[in-house]
Order: sequence, then C-alpha cells, then structure tokens
Amino acid sequence: DFYGVSFEKNGGHALTLTGGDNSVDSCFFNVSGYLNYHALLINGGEGTEVTNSVFTNSSGHSISIQNGGGHTIDNCTTTGAQDVSIIVRGTGGNTISNCSISAGNHNGIGLIAPNNIVENCISFDNKSSGIVCDNWYGGCDGNIVRNNEVYGNNKDLGALNPEQGAIASNGPDTEIYGNIVYDNGGHGILINKGNGQPCDNQIVRDNIVGTNSNGDE
Repeated sequence: DFYGVSFEKNGGHALTLTGGDNSVDSCFFNVSGYLNYHALLINGGEGTEVTNSVFTNSSGHSISIQNGGGHTIDNCTTTGAQDVSIIVRGTGGNTISNCSISAGNHNGIGLIAPNNIVENCISFDNKSSGIVCDNWYGGCDGNIVRNNEVYGNNKDLGALNPEQGAIASNGPDTEIYGNIVYDNGGHGILINKGNGQPCDNQIVRDNIVGTNSNGDE
C-alpha cells in the first residue's frame, strides 16, 4: 500500500499495480517523457482503491485500468494528461467518484468495459469529450453516468470530428442521468452507434443540458 508518496517519473509508468486489494491514498504523481507512459497503471486483480490523490502532466493516462475490475477511484484530481485522463478497460465493475478531471489533451474519462459507475465527478476543459462510453469493439455495456458536471470540453473540434458529445455513449444498456452539461463544443449528450456494435436500451433522463455549439438546450 502507498500513502503520501510523491511519484516523479521521466519515461516509464510511475506506479504499476498487479494483484488485488491495493491501496493508493494521498499520493502525488507527475510523469513526463514519451506518450503512453502512465502515472498509475492498474494491471490486474480486483478491489484496488485509489483515493485523495493528485495527478499532473501525465504523458499518457493519469490512471489506466488495463486489467482486472472492481476497482475504486475516489476524490482524485487529474490535470494535463496527454491521453485520456482516466481510462477503464478490463473486466469492469469499477467506480469513479468525486473526481476532478481537467485540461487533458483527450477525453476526460473513457470507459471501454462493462458495468462501471461514474458519479459526482467534474470533467472540464478537456480537448475532447468529458465522459465517454466507447463500445467500438464491443463489451462496453451496462455503464452508469450520473450526477456529474461536464463543461468546457470539445473546444477544438475539427472538420474530421464534427459531432462529439460532452457525454457520449454507443454502449448498450447505458444509463445517463442527473448530470449538468453546459458550455461544450459539439453536442451536450450524444447517443450514437459505432462500428456496427449494438447500442440499444440506453436511458437518458433528468439531465440539465445548457447551450452548446450545436444548440442543445
């Protein structure tokens, strides 16, 4: 377990966790170097908890759940990641809560696994979407995105990407509710179908969506 540790790394992942029931609490991460070196790589097991930690300027992901599931990311702050700030692969069933994700060079939170919960987070001023459920390759179903605040994202949309959502999903059985979404480029909440994968039974309700550049209100 790690408590109150400062991780500074130039090249390579700052911390890689395998196995289960790890704890990272009140730590600080700063990673530089080539793209795809992550601040924290969770590469297996179940039940890891990452809490009260700060991630700045990661050259890859701030937090990458690559394998395993049932992990918890709570009350963490990420800024300046060069790839998706918090990305979730693996077997799913993770919870990301009470986090602040900002000023990343890609999406704020990316889900590529099933049955995750993203709740009570703030995702803002990211180059691409604030929160994405990506079912392009299948297996991203049953996710819940609730009670988040998402603003200031997608400011650099180009001609090759004319439609993007501050919250976007193409995964089946996704629930998106109770979110506040405003001042984003592109759409506020976007439900679409990608790569021929199923995207049915998605529920979008009880969100507050302010004006975006595509006129969502």
